[in-house]
Amino acid sequence: MDVSRPQRTPAGDLPQAEGVAPRQLRRATVAHPLVISHRTNMGTMPENTLVGIDAALADGVDGVEIDVRATRDGRVVLLHDATLERTTGDARVLVDVTADELATVRTRPIHGIGPQPVPTLAETLDHIGSRAILVIEVKQRGIHEAVAAEVRAADAAEWCWIWAFDPEVAIACRGALPEVPVGLNLQRGSLERYGYAGEATALAVRHGLSALSMSHDLADEATVRAIHRRGLAAYTWTVDEPADLARVRDAGVDAICSNFPPRVRANLGLSDGR
Repeated sequence: MDVSRPQRTPAGDLPQAEGVAPRQLRRATVAHPLVISHRTNMGTMPENTLVGIDAALADGVDGVEIDVRATRDGRVVLLHDATLERTTGDARVLVDVTADELATVRTRPIHGIGPQPVPTLAETLDHIGSRAILVIEVKQRGIHEAVAAEVRAADAAEWCWIWAFDPEVAIACRGALPEVPVGLNLQRGSLERYGYAGEATALAVRHGLSALSMSHDLADEATVRAIHRRGLAAYTWTVDEPADLARVRDAGVDAICSNFPPRVRANLGLSDGR
């Protein structure tokens, strides 16, 4: 996968998401990369939970990343895996579970935090309420319209991003929510796994996406510069170690997603890391 040698395209020809605040696309209004909490501070909190969101906000993050899938009856909820097993101990696949059934399920105790409900996207949008960017990673095909409906119902388009690994999902979300910036997640071999060949930047520009969000091992200065030349933002994840934080910061990325946001803020000189 080559994201470091883009073909040149006139800047005026680059598609851009409409109606999006500048801070959501590039670093135009801040002097440092945006700090994004990965899976609601999963390094110290239960992932994809409202208590995790509260912890991230208390840490002073610019945004909180969550993962979403849909229940059997189409309710969009926060869950990373296809099954409930890892986070809740319930062996069922989410698509076999109704929203009412899921309402009785609780997460496993972790990091000293007791069992938590599995939130819906609607509850999450209401809870965060524009206090930070909500980065919605869509993990499942065919739910883009449901995600779009929830974002619009909450009047949340101005403070949401969409991310997806699957190009089909990213493109569908771009069509369903043209007013929200959509980023394509990348790691080595990820495009090929979904049946796409060629260059990630060209794919993103062709379909009007706003960003490439890459595994931190891909985030070097040449790659970031190439992404920026195509009018895209460059984000990176999941960055937890000091050496990696320094490297991606120096590469010029626009946002850093981490399990431990205080570490990122300390590295950027925004806090003491506690």
